[in-house]
Formats: sequence, structure tokens, C-alpha cells
Amino acid sequence: MKFYKLFLFPILLFGSSINNALATDVNSFNKNQVLFDQYRIDVSKEPIQIPSGYTYKGDMWVDELGKRVDPVKINFAGQYYLGLHSCGAGCRYYTLNNLENKRDLSALLDQFTSNPDEGKNTFIQLFYQKNSRLLIARYFKNDTFKEYHDCQFLLKNNKLESIEKCSRTSK
Repeated sequence: MKFYKLFLFPILLFGSSINNALATDVNSFNKNQVLFDQYRIDVSKEPIQIPSGYTYKGDMWVDELGKRVDPVKINFAGQYYLGLHSCGAGCRYYTLNNLENKRDLSALLDQFTSNPDEGKNTFIQLFYQKNSRLLIARYFKNDTFKEYHDCQFLLKNNKLESIEKCSRTSK
């Protein structure tokens, strides 16, 4: 039992430090709540249409690669599901699906893909809310997650438009 605790402790410690550094909960992003509220939108009450490639298996949602994803539900701009996917070895990409009509707008998020194999190794974290059209992209400078810059985008007419110059910040 002692070996198990010694083995598990570093994993828990490492995992919690990453979670603290990369918390996607909008509550950790309170200073921008006013911005999210500025671009509020009503959340659709229509039944959702599950996009192709997503399956509910056992007690979890998986994508077309069989990798676990957040539950498919409206989480952005009133009718969209913005999903984070892993393609392995530091590769991450996002998808965007309209849950009212199953329209796939994932190409709008290609710019936020991180893929070290293709030289795109900047870690990018997206902040969003289900009742706002605002998307904030946080670009981390390195793997310490202490230096980053934020860029703001607005989903408008099925396009993602930059609404402000990017701001540089350090923690």
C-alpha cells in the first residue's frame, strides 16, 4: 500500500498543477466576464442534433478516433458544441458543430490546432460560454504556462472575426 501511495502522489501532484495552470472554467477568467456578457445570446431550446462522429459509449462520449470528449451539448454561442480533441503526442484540435442543424464549422477553428509534428507547437486554450458569441484564445509562449497572450474573436454569420488586437500578459 505504501508503494501505491508513493507512486500515485507525484501523478496527482503533477496532474493538479497542470489543471490549476490550464483551468478552462470561465470562473478562472472572471476579468473577462464583462466581455462575455457584452456578446450574450439566448441558448436554443430546440432538441439537439448529434453531429456525425460522436458516440455515447458506456458512460462517456467519444469522437471518431474513439477518444473521450466532453459531453455533446450546447456550450458555445447559443447553439454550438465546441469540442476539444487529442490526436496524440501533444497534438490538439478543436471542432465546432451547430447542434440545431448538424452543420460542421470546424474549419473556423483550424487556426487553434497545436501539432508539434507540423511545427505548430504553441499550446492554445479556448475560453467560451454557452450564452455568448465571444471566443477568447489564449496562446501560451512555452510549457511553463506563465507567459501568454489572448486574442478575442466573435462568431458572426458563421464566421469567426477578430474583434481586438491580441493582448500580451504574464502570470
